[in-house]
Amino acid sequence: MVNCISDCPTRWNSSYLAWIRLVQIKTYIELLISELSTHDDQDAKKDGRKLRNINLTESEWELIKDLLQVLGPFEEATTYLGGSFYATHSLLYRLIKNLKKKFAPLSRERPRYDEINSTNDIFEDLDEEPLDELEQSQKEQPEDKIQQDHYTKINTPVNTYGLLNKVKKKIYDALCLYYPEPNPEKWISALLDPRCKALDFLDLEDHSDVILLLRELYEQEKGMGGEDQDQGQTSEDVHLHEDDIVITINPLYTPCLIKSLDREEGPAVDEIEEFLKLPQIGLNKDPFAWWDLHTKRFPILSKLAKIYLAASATSTASERLFSDAGDLMSVKRTRIAPELFKRMMFLKRNLDLYHNIHPAFIN
Repeated sequence: MVNCISDCPTRWNSSYLAWIRLVQIKTYIELLISELSTHDDQDAKKDGRKLRNINLTESEWELIKDLLQVLGPFEEATTYLGGSFYATHSLLYRLIKNLKKKFAPLSRERPRYDEINSTNDIFEDLDEEPLDELEQSQKEQPEDKIQQDHYTKINTPVNTYGLLNKVKKKIYDALCLYYPEPNPEKWISALLDPRCKALDFLDLEDHSDVILLLRELYEQEKGMGGEDQDQGQTSEDVHLHEDDIVITINPLYTPCLIKSLDREEGPAVDEIEEFLKLPQIGLNKDPFAWWDLHTKRFPILSKLAKIYLAASATSTASERLFSDAGDLMSVKRTRIAPELFKRMMFLKRNLDLYHNIHPAFIN
């Protein structure tokens, strides 16, 4: 059985999902209207007339299909950026830039930020016609009465002429208001991501600024970690020397045949330059796995990459954790110890990594 999906203001893509389901059941709505209209029962015929009156017109159905094409990219972007098991921040501003490009008006009109109200829905206040006397009188009525009258207008068809372009314009204005052009620091994660490090979507000036900032971070990290790196190399040399002493049987011959086969690549002289020369990897690849394989060649950049790529693009992961915590901390568990609660949450979030949480039984 297919049910309708409610439009929830606090849920991402709820309008998009609700309208998709509405389009899917359009045929069944029309069949129900036809069946009720030809029914022998008078109450059924009355319900059929009511359903026919509140049913959408063909122009409204076409508008909903067009709006699904408008909202589809947002559903795709938010679903991807809401993931918890892969890098998302490096693609955040690139997706926003593509959305701006997709909804940019043909004319070079500047966005009207003063018309955007953060408390309203994007589809509200699209009709800018002046209020008539009836609407003005309804506006002065109590809020409960206004809401009641609002719901009684469901059988009034919407004027869909030019409405789609108005929605696109408001979406573009909202994108420009809430997501202005990011500074070079926000592009560092994209530059450190081997999937999009070319930054071919930026102009030359912004591209140079991002690389210059990365070089500053690189030199800073290199200066801070130089002493620790020297200590690590010294201890490694000592271990290698001890191994040489162990395998040296004949003091007249120094073993070198096996070592001559070792062609392990050492750290790059200029990590940034050599990193940018490498080809990009596919979007379905894991950038963390790539950096893990190239840590010895790019020791400093790999450290920076793990810092910037680990940032989440959205708070979806935290909200999921709060939801799980709310399910676990029920009314009957308010006196659970904090340490036990933490362990239970850990097991719940990582249960897929364990075949069995109980110790093995040994006879």
